[in-house]
Amino acid sequence: MDLELATFEEFAPWLVVFAVMFAIAVLVDLAWSAGRFRRWVDRRLVDLTAAVAAISLEDDADAELDRELTAIRDQLTSLRGAVGASETHLS
Repeated sequence: MDLELATFEEFAPWLVVFAVMFAIAVLVDLAWSAGRFRRWVDRRLVDLTAAVAAISLEDDADAELDRELTAIRDQLTSLRGAVGASETHLS
């Protein structure tokens, strides 16, 4: 049994086929990784949007609470003035 070594001309087409298959595999892997990265970025953006919305709602709630406390303080001030006037009137 006599083994002959393949010449480059015989091996070149297979080399091209394997190179193309490798390039396709690399492109598929890059596309897969890019898709996963895009989904990761989308999740972070959703988290960030939710955090900003929560902070905004909290700020709105704080502003509403401040307005209510100011109204209560004004009512207590006017009540104190009315009680003081009543005490003066009764004395």
